Amino acid sequence: MSQFPGLQPSGRALTPATVPMNAFTSVSGKETRVIMGDSATGAELTLSFDTILEAVAQRVLNHYRTQLGVALQFDLPPEVYAGWTEYINEFPTGQKWRYAGPPNVEFVAPGIMSLSVSLVGLI
Repeated sequence: MSQFPGLQPSGRALTPATVPMNAFTSVSGKETRVIMGDSATGAELTLSFDTILEAVAQRVLNHYRTQLGVALQFDLPPEVYAGWTEYINEFPTGQKWRYAGPPNVEFVAPGIMSLSVSLVGLI
């Protein structure tokens, strides 16, 4: 099992997981909701790394390549959660992640980049 590079992000955005549910509306307008599972799924986590050295950004880009883009799952190291103790309980023990898409890279200056990645939580 692969692990995301041990870097502390400069910013994080979280969309918590939700329990799958379908809503059905009758002809009269009454809505019925059916819970489709017992586990919350679909957590999304966006990590941003601002003004980092190109070599550091390359570690993330290399990891993305070794995960075959969005295909393979991986673990997040403790550095990703550093200073974020309020929300660590949002994720079950052993939470696995995969990339939602390719990293977004912005070239700030020669040898300096800003990078963000969007991750999807797996059960």
